Amino acid sequence: MIPETMIVGARAFDAEIMRLTRPTWEPFVKRIIILTPEDEPIAGADIIYGKAQHFGPLSIQRMRRALEIATEYPSIILTEPDVMLFGPIDVQEDELVGSYVCINTDPRFKAPTYPHAPWVATGRTFGKLLAEMDGINEDGFGDRVVALAALRAGVTLRGVGYSRNAIDTPQILAEAVAAVNAGALAVHGIKDKQVADSLKMGSVRPALPLGY
Repeated sequence: MIPETMIVGARAFDAEIMRLTRPTWEPFVKRIIILTPEDEPIAGADIIYGKAQHFGPLSIQRMRRALEIATEYPSIILTEPDVMLFGPIDVQEDELVGSYVCINTDPRFKAPTYPHAPWVATGRTFGKLLAEMDGINEDGFGDRVVALAALRAGVTLRGVGYSRNAIDTPQILAEAVAAVNAGALAVHGIKDKQVADSLKMGSVRPALPLGY
């Protein structure tokens, strides 16, 4: 099942990144819903809800609201602004697709793996995750909360691309470009125009050195 709708959680400072990434979403979905916090709203948002927080209880509240909305759709993409799409993502019941499934090496967290954005699932699967989230804290990290909920719900995680918290070194950028050339459907961690241009072109574009 290929989603036709996307929910993007964004704050005011994400506007520039979204100018780079949104054009890669639009060929693959018919509707983009922007969810933004009331104290740091991004212009043009569709839904204003909750307070801004990078991670913690307020962040989890906004994430839960996005999952609640997601249950209303046959299938849907939930994403952060720093994600580029390179193809349609097909998803089955009882699986959660992310750009990349990371291995947990931190003893603070309970799930052995966790998915980086975007998160793609059926509405029914997102409902199963919501039903398991009560009482899960995971230090307020949304991807870790979702990972543990998926583990409890019997939802399989699957990666279809490449992810880093930030694509901010020449080596990481080269890896991301290679992943796109090899067929990655999603890349997470885009923070600037050089990275976005390189991924679109399939080769590293000249610019100021990354990490300057």
